[in-house]
Parts: sequence; C-alpha cells; structure tokens
Amino acid sequence: MELEVVLEKYFGYSSFREPQKKIIEEILKGRDTLTILPTGGGKSIIYQVPGLILEGLVLVVSPLVSLMRDQVENLKKNKIKACFINSEQDVYERRYILNNLSKYKFVYVSAERLENEEFLRYVKEVSLLVVDEAHTIKWGADFRKSLYHITNFVNKLIKRPIIACFTATLNKQEVKLIVNKAGLNNPFITSYLPIKNNLSFKVYKRYKKHTLDLILKQKKKTIVYTLTRKKAFELYNIYKKYYDCYYYHGALSSEIKKKNYLGFKNSDKGVIFATNSFGMGIDITNIRNIVLYDLPINMSDLIQQAGRAGRDGLASTCYIFIQKSSIETSLSFIYNSSEQKEKIKELNAVIKFCYTKDKEVFIKKYFSLE
Repeated sequence: MELEVVLEKYFGYSSFREPQKKIIEEILKGRDTLTILPTGGGKSIIYQVPGLILEGLVLVVSPLVSLMRDQVENLKKNKIKACFINSEQDVYERRYILNNLSKYKFVYVSAERLENEEFLRYVKEVSLLVVDEAHTIKWGADFRKSLYHITNFVNKLIKRPIIACFTATLNKQEVKLIVNKAGLNNPFITSYLPIKNNLSFKVYKRYKKHTLDLILKQKKKTIVYTLTRKKAFELYNIYKKYYDCYYYHGALSSEIKKKNYLGFKNSDKGVIFATNSFGMGIDITNIRNIVLYDLPINMSDLIQQAGRAGRDGLASTCYIFIQKSSIETSLSFIYNSSEQKEKIKELNAVIKFCYTKDKEVFIKKYFSLE
C-alpha cells in the first residue's frame, strides 16, 4: 500500500510534510532512526504510518500519562486499535490488556514498564519500538533511571525490533548519548532547527514580579514555567484572584492533572503555572506566551518550553527572566545532581543565549550536529 494512501485513509492528509516521508521509508527498510523536529512538526505521523504497515505490535515508550492518553484517544478517533498501560489502571485492567495484546496495533507504556516482570512475560515480539520525547533519556542519570536501560528490554525480545527515537531538541553530545543508551544501530538521523519563525524572545533582567504582572495583563493564553512545585503553586495562589488560573506538576494526582490540563486547554485566555512536567506532547495549539520565571538549566529545556507557544503558526513570545534569584535557583538544582561540571557548562550556555542579540544564529550553532 502506498504511503500516501495510508496517510489519507487514517489521518485525512493527502501529502506528507518535509521530511516525514523520507524517515518513514527508512523505517520501512528496517533502519533505526533518530528524528529531531520542532514541536508541532508531525513526529507522531512518522512512526504511526509505518507502524500500520509493518506486521506486529508497535510499542511506544512515552514519559507522561497525559501524553499516552492523548495519543491513544487520537488513534482511536481514526479507528486504529491502540491502548496504554500505566499506573492509573488497576491490576485487572492491565492484565486484560496483556491477555489481549493481539487486538492492539499500538501500545503506549512508560520506560519503567519495560522492567516489569509481568509485562515481559506477555511481550515477546515487537516490530517497532518507539521512544517518544527521547531527550528524556539524558535524565536517566538522576531521574527515571529506567530510561537508561531500554536495551535490556530489547535484548529479551525474540527478535530485535526497529527502534525509532523522536524529540524536538538535542545537541551533538546529547545525540551520542541517546544513540548509545537507546541502542540504535547505524541510525538515520534527521535534525531540523528546533525553533519556529513565529516565536520571538524577550529577556528581562530586573523587576520580576512587576514584569509578570504586565505580561499577564495582556490576557493571552500563557504558560508560566518554574523549576519548583512550591513556586508554581505559590504563583497560582497569587494570580487566581485575577485570572483564569491553573497549576501543574509531577506530584499531583492523575485526576487533578487531567482536570487542570483540560481546564487550561479549553480556556481562551487561561494561565497555567507549571514545572517542566507540563509540556512534552501537550496538544494545545493556541498558546501565545511562555514565561520562563526560573531560568532553565540547559538549552534543550529552554527550547522545549518555548516551543509550546505558537503551534498554530501565529505570532507568539517567550519571556525569559534572568535575575540573580533565577540563576541561584537553577544552580541549586545542579548542585543536587550528578555531572555538575557538565551541567554548569550547559547553564552558562543558557545565560549566554539570554545576552546574545542574534538568538537564531546561537540556536543553529548550539544544536548543529556537524
């Protein structure tokens, strides 16, 4: 079946965007791939189309329950058999899915599930293994160590699957890490500049609270990113009196996460105060402003967060606060992690970016794979 026929039948598009088709062709040849495309660049289509053509199960490793839910709901709308297995489900629901795996084409799981003994007893053959938001693999040293052990799962399968990794941001050093930790064999690597032309940056060195007041008075759909859960909740409590506000971080219950996500998504001028757990795969196209209230600790996080704005192609802005307090908060995160020397170097790149006039040139150079 021609690729365009599958694309139109299941997804309603008559043609592929650049460079979707070329990557799909490489996957169908049996080649591992690493795809680095900006947020909203159509990464899901790149594994879903070949997944429908290949015989057997497509297993998608995804970092967030909300992301799994969105992807599965979208596939079901297109009459594609899909499910997820995660901690929200009780043991009977998970076991039912495992006993009926042959009914599904796409199964979404966390990296931790790949180490689960019960899961391993049921999943012996996979045609395509997808690692979504693959930049999270670099967090494996300090956070979610299962991300560092994907190859252990692959080695337990009857036959090695094709492996396809996707993300919006990786620099040259990070590419080497992901290729190694994901066990990619001679991968076909595609990298596009991880920023959109409709997104502008504004940097503020003083008057943090006053500047945030002015930004929120624009009454545009806004994400305010903080490094700590405490700060996100603190700001939410301050501004909920004046705006349609929500908050989001990884320690919230699944019910509250879902409620706040949907509330913000369906709001025309909502504001959400969140840590970086709110972002990956979030399918909201009309976000106009991003505020980096605390300074991200590396360029990948900065671009990932900024890239949440303007997915509809309309003019959007990322505001960055680089006051002394912001830098001190970022440093406190680094001092509590491993590989401090390398991470301080990454934070220095963020600071340099903030003071650089031509930010597009800086981004191109920083994320170049040459």
